[in-house]
Amino acid sequence: MINLPGIKKFLVISAVTQRTGSTLLQRIFNARKKTLIWGEHGGVISHFAEIERLTCRFSKFSEKEKRAYFNSNKPYQQWTANMTPDLNYAQNAIIKSLSIYLEELYKQKLSEHDVIGFKEVRYGRKELELLDNVFPNIIFILLVRNPVSTYESTYDSFLNKSLGKFIKQWNGRIEDYFELINKQNYKMFRFEDIISRNNKTLRKLSQIAMVNETMIHKVLNVKLKSTHSEISSEMKQSILSNCYHNMQKMGYL
Repeated sequence: MINLPGIKKFLVISAVTQRTGSTLLQRIFNARKKTLIWGEHGGVISHFAEIERLTCRFSKFSEKEKRAYFNSNKPYQQWTANMTPDLNYAQNAIIKSLSIYLEELYKQKLSEHDVIGFKEVRYGRKELELLDNVFPNIIFILLVRNPVSTYESTYDSFLNKSLGKFIKQWNGRIEDYFELINKQNYKMFRFEDIISRNNKTLRKLSQIAMVNETMIHKVLNVKLKSTHSEISSEMKQSILSNCYHNMQKMGYL
């Protein structure tokens, strides 16, 4: 578990894709003087999740090897090519390793804040669940945006990815988010409800961020690096057709 003295809670803003408004949400949270939400770190937690997958895979795969080795009077005669410590040791090793990484990474400015965290646009369920095991007071803010508007914001830019890849990511993340929001420490927001200044949304956001609604309005009044490109009607139709079910779940249709 992460040990960050003086920190009341660790907060992660996870956006469904790029250009979803995660930086805007980060700015709202950082409007509170004792809150520091750092920016993206390139999806490094995905590497820890992959290490966990491989380590646990070999731990399970080598069960027979381990039993044969430790129960043998001549262990040197046993096959041990894949022998890996037991599953609970493997899982604890990943959690401890990630804890140490996050502790060391986010020590800077620690004494000046009581809420810290980061925002990222690259994480699905496996990364968020891994983080959930590391910090006892972690809160996840899941941020979603209409996929048509999102793709219009990324199209013809350095963030641009193939339409098929974008659709797969958007659908996959939405499905991940709906599996997670039943947990008390996961809160989901729609970008559109924030920028339209929906009263219910701003009240909820104000409570979680511990900033008053007046301050939220001040942040919303300042636009930074907004982007938009026209996409073809065929692209729009492809997004609507392939994301229809999840767009319905999110209230976009």
